[in-house]
Amino acid sequence: MAVKSSRRTSATRETNVTGETKAYRFQYRTRTRVACLALAFCLISLPMPAISVKSASEFTIDALTWPVSLIRRKRSKPVRQPAVQETPVDRVGHVSSIRITPPKHVGRQGQTIALRGLPLDSSGRVVEGVRIYYSSSDAAILTVDSGSGIAALLQPGVAWVTAAAGTVGARVPILVLAGSRAMQTDAQWDSDQAMLNPDGTLATGVGSNGLIPSLLEKLAATV
Repeated sequence: MAVKSSRRTSATRETNVTGETKAYRFQYRTRTRVACLALAFCLISLPMPAISVKSASEFTIDALTWPVSLIRRKRSKPVRQPAVQETPVDRVGHVSSIRITPPKHVGRQGQTIALRGLPLDSSGRVVEGVRIYYSSSDAAILTVDSGSGIAALLQPGVAWVTAAAGTVGARVPILVLAGSRAMQTDAQWDSDQAMLNPDGTLATGVGSNGLIPSLLEKLAATV
């Protein structure tokens, strides 16, 4: 039994060796044929006035080795690192200033106005994805929605609306005049807006209907 087993093992080994030899011979013959075809193509088919055996050989080698070179290039291709996505906290950290529009406003009781804060970085570019929070310095004069920036004018006086993102903030003054807003021309509206300075102080002697002393005294107490 041992003799038969050893014979089978040796027969199996001979079969494997024979199979490997045949595979090697097949690959060798295939490569040789491809090389001959490439060389014949260089020497006969290409419209070249003069071609040396050396250049033809180099072309043949390139033709045989380009698949290997292609595989190596694919393997050595650098892997792209995934982009790091910034969090809201990271974006807030880029904000260095906030620009509010309009920079000041004069309105009437019962009116609503929309304020917008624009977060900017140190280069003056808009920082996307940053939420602005709004607040009023005097809720008796005006209230403002903390998320949308829409302010409701309630009582005569001057109040400040602040827009903030993280530790960075800006504010604008709002002057509320008594009474409802009547139809105005552009010149009258411009005249009313001139009643309030950007620093929150009042400009006297201007306005579409003028500033009466009682209103001026009332507003001065709220500044």
